[in-house]
Amino acid sequence: MKSYTDQLFIYKRADNQMRTKYDEQYINRVHENILQYNKSQVNLIVSLERNAEILEIDIGQIPRATITANNKLVEMYQKFKSAGIPISVSPLMDFLVNDMLDKISKASDTLQEYAAAVLDIMEKQDKEILEKYDGNIIKKSFFKIKDFFIPPKPIDTSLSDEDQNLIESKMKEYIQIDSQISKYSIEVDLIPYIIIQLDDEAYLHKTISVMKDLEQDLKKLDLGYLVPQIQSAINDAMKRQILIAEKRDAHKKSRKTDSMPSIYDEQIQESVLCRKSAYADQWER
Repeated sequence: MKSYTDQLFIYKRADNQMRTKYDEQYINRVHENILQYNKSQVNLIVSLERNAEILEIDIGQIPRATITANNKLVEMYQKFKSAGIPISVSPLMDFLVNDMLDKISKASDTLQEYAAAVLDIMEKQDKEILEKYDGNIIKKSFFKIKDFFIPPKPIDTSLSDEDQNLIESKMKEYIQIDSQISKYSIEVDLIPYIIIQLDDEAYLHKTISVMKDLEQDLKKLDLGYLVPQIQSAINDAMKRQILIAEKRDAHKKSRKTDSMPSIYDEQIQESVLCRKSAYADQWER
């Protein structure tokens, strides 16, 4: 897979027709990922509607978070295009797509948990029926005779408060994710997402390496005022990573024997200095 620098170099050298092709290929790849989630969500929703009818649960109209996300991405594509930002080589768009796919994944997981809770309730109710009528021959005969003379009470299929609260909380969580996607904005949702991800060292390196282009994208969208917020978060993340490295190296030093202390001390110091230098070089670029 080509690096971001290589992709940008190829894109800038291409004519308008090829640039349009690259952007379309990027959009198609994203939509293929969403389509995979959509298939599983459709199957889950169909199953849920059928099971809810059996349990006499009013689940209303379940939104499809994948459709909501797809519509929001189309809206963002148009916004980037109007601002003159190349979609396929935009680090801001790349971060946005990753965040959107994370939200779709979370929505799918929550919907799966809701479906599992409903299925568990159905299995518990089925078990109660089987315990009454599916026993040995004497037990079966007893209930048949009893039911003949005394009309049996209908089995209570209503949900307990615990079950009701469980499925309501899961559906509420799913709908909240769908609502968050529909109201998605760069300033409210994407920037906090980027800042949180900076605790991952690989993500931090990536963000530093594309910061110049990230800043350009934000300025084209009239969101340049958000740049200092990201820069400040990067500086904080760099300090945390250096501190982690120093603690890790100090721990290694404490476990090291005293055979060659002076040489080992130099290696520890060199490791920390190299890390600080690497961050500084990336940040200056």
